[in-house]
Amino acid sequence: MFGLNVTHQVIVTNEEARKLREIGNETAAAFDEMLSAFHKPYQERYGFEGAALHDPCTVAYLLDPGIFSFRSMNVNVDTNSGISYGRTVHDIWGLTKEPQNTNVAVSVSPHEFFTLMRNRFARLK
Repeated sequence: MFGLNVTHQVIVTNEEARKLREIGNETAAAFDEMLSAFHKPYQERYGFEGAALHDPCTVAYLLDPGIFSFRSMNVNVDTNSGISYGRTVHDIWGLTKEPQNTNVAVSVSPHEFFTLMRNRFARLK
């Protein structure tokens, strides 16, 4: 599972966007254009330097799981009504004594993530 704690570690800053554009192919340019739509909202709402990459974390994991660190824990989804409805609840410290049912990503190497991304985009046309 990849939560915001990890996906917010891979932010496409202006520098990362520049490196993507420098690849010089249509795919990298299209990805950069899509990201530009999210750049300003992430800056204004969250104070981030750029857009976070949520779905690409899953793709990166499939290509190179070693760039992420995981921790096994019990995870449930709150199905009660109220403000927490639909929220995932992580038993980080094993307090519930419930079995560990999910490997949760806890960190990523941004440098390795963006290197992997650029290398893959460079292989495309």
